[in-house]
Amino acid sequence: MGPPVAAMRDHLPDRERLSLHPLFAPHNAPGNVAAVADEPGAYTDALLADLDAAGNRVFETTPEEHDAAMETVQAAAHAAVLSFGLAADDVREEFATPISAALDELVASVSGGTPRVYADIQSSFGEGTDRVADAARELAAADDEAFADLYRRVSRGDDAPIDSTRASADDRDQTDKHDPVE
Repeated sequence: MGPPVAAMRDHLPDRERLSLHPLFAPHNAPGNVAAVADEPGAYTDALLADLDAAGNRVFETTPEEHDAAMETVQAAAHAAVLSFGLAADDVREEFATPISAALDELVASVSGGTPRVYADIQSSFGEGTDRVADAARELAAADDEAFADLYRRVSRGDDAPIDSTRASADDRDQTDKHDPVE
């Protein structure tokens, strides 16, 4: 939202200013709507109230927070889904696992959209795509121990690398003590 908000400030310095980003395709409405009320007033307040009344969840953000979040929730998410779609072989439905079936549904949802929209997202927030590619390379190059450490980082929601020399055996094995989803 950084560039649109800056453009509105330049061209509409004495007007109400509101930047909105519906975080859903039209056929999925209502949904979450990011809002930057840069210069709120009666008209922007009425518009926000109408969006809320239509069942949307409108939430305030800043251009910086929005743009950083879009690298993950749009660029990285779409890149991961499309990458799976490009990498997956066509297999009989009986081989599907709960995870692969869910990914197939996501691929169908994303690839059923408009390519231009997804290309615009990638060109605007492409660092998220780069992070997905970096993570895939890291997983592909990992030996068993490194893979397990990466897996544990994801399962814990931890962005920091694990120092396996300092982690106890109990700590390292904690994520191995659950039933797999598949």
